[in-house]
Amino acid sequence: MVPILFRAFSTIVTVVIAVVVSAVVGDSPLGKVWAAVLIAFVIALAEWLINWAPKHSALARKLLDNRASMVGMWVQNVDRVLHGQEGIRFSIFWVYYKKPEGYAVAGYAYNPEGKKYAAWWSVGSPEFGEDGRSMTYRWGGTVMEGGRADDDAERTGIASISIDKEGKVEHVGMNLSLCVNIQRVTVEWLSEIGLGQYQPDDLREQEIRDAAACAYARGLPPPARVTATAG
Repeated sequence: MVPILFRAFSTIVTVVIAVVVSAVVGDSPLGKVWAAVLIAFVIALAEWLINWAPKHSALARKLLDNRASMVGMWVQNVDRVLHGQEGIRFSIFWVYYKKPEGYAVAGYAYNPEGKKYAAWWSVGSPEFGEDGRSMTYRWGGTVMEGGRADDDAERTGIASISIDKEGKVEHVGMNLSLCVNIQRVTVEWLSEIGLGQYQPDDLREQEIRDAAACAYARGLPPPARVTATAG
């Protein structure tokens, strides 16, 4: 909405410029040239600001870039296991803006007991939906059973997540497919699930995050498993 209003404002400015130039210089060829030059400059400046400002200001991203709606801390729950075997029950992750690459994703996966299972991160730039409320990205990760990275347990895959609907996580080479949903971590949500003693920023600390994950896992039912039926 803000980019539309900003462009509408620049359009009004161009009309004002045309009126002022016409009043000062008159409806002469020179006046028309000056008006065209100034109007082109205003339009170019507006478009440049719309593209430049979000790369340098969090406030500008919030106002001008609908992808910023995904920025923040999230919990990703596994709703259904479509096929394959995996020990992941949920993840805690962040969507953030990193210069100069742009938006990125990173997080930790936890097993059904709330123990850290893996660390993972986006590879390359995520692709966002038109409204900025969904994203698809390639990811890489490392299994960390017992809190220790296992060099022989690298993972790669593709994730598609959305604020409004169920998403999907694919593990390449493991024949594993998971249906997931995401929930933004807020003070209100933490209170609703009985973790009101924590603040979202507290979960940036590893020890606090791991303790909260164990408490959260105790209230989660196991994910549904979709079984193939004979045709």
